[in-house]
Amino acid sequence: MKILVVSGFLGAGKTTFIRALTEATGQDFAVYENELGGSGIDAEALRRDELSVWESTENCICCTGSSDFANAVLTISNAIDPEFLVVEPSGAAKLGALLETIGRVCYEHIALLRPVTLVDCRAYASQRAAAPELWADQIRSAGTLVCTKGENLLPAELTALTALLRELNPTAEILTEPYSSAPAEWWHSLLTTPAEKLRQAQSSAEPENIEQLTLTPAELPSPAHLVSLLDDIVRGEYGLIMRAKGIVRCGGQCCRFDVVQQTWSVTGAESGADTSAVFIGQSLRRSALRRRILRQTEATRHDLRRRLTSGSKQGSRRQVK
Repeated sequence: MKILVVSGFLGAGKTTFIRALTEATGQDFAVYENELGGSGIDAEALRRDELSVWESTENCICCTGSSDFANAVLTISNAIDPEFLVVEPSGAAKLGALLETIGRVCYEHIALLRPVTLVDCRAYASQRAAAPELWADQIRSAGTLVCTKGENLLPAELTALTALLRELNPTAEILTEPYSSAPAEWWHSLLTTPAEKLRQAQSSAEPENIEQLTLTPAELPSPAHLVSLLDDIVRGEYGLIMRAKGIVRCGGQCCRFDVVQQTWSVTGAESGADTSAVFIGQSLRRSALRRRILRQTEATRHDLRRRLTSGSKQGSRRQVK
């Protein structure tokens, strides 16, 4: 599965560009759209083109929702296995952080294409003034920069914008002409040019294989035991765990836990919820995780059986008396 990220500040025309990409290449894409607080209008527009669309509207996939996004990419690859996955982040997403997240799940079956950033010729100055770091990140992290809505731009204005883009990103391809007039070869190049630099950095820094381990049922003697486990996870005691989540029965209550990179959180869960713990990462210490959770589970069950057996014997003695 090849991943093409189509980024751009708010209102740059990402959804329209994706629809044009579909028409120009004749390819069927799976699309992952991150529209924070949105109404799903853009997703419905893509569905009308008979594309398979996944929506994420609660968290930004470059930061708070990065682990959910990484898990979704793996799920789409394993369950659907499309040839191309087009990712449309929200206009407020940091492209650099998003590419790092994708880099962590790239392996022999998942590859990242050269990312595209759309630049609104009419609004770039105000966007840059309002969020200079975010705007610059989207420019610097792109492999292809596409200028949109520049039909009425004066030649001097277009020259100034191009110079600014080249200063921020000396190596990117810059398309200043309307993409509607771009040749078919250019459109197809978007689907064949890999993000070489990011892939090389990924392969040299971390192992390629992504593993997942699910343990069920998940039980620990107390919430304190869960906190101790999560502390050990973020310290790397069980391998490089990128994401862990689940519901664990801790004594007389259920706790929902979530680990994202080096942070974790614990909240309450319904007492009757099914319990399980999921760990995703590289070089997982699978046996150690099983011993940590399943050993506690067996101990809990043994204690319960002992108490039930003891109660049954006492009841029998009471009946004899």
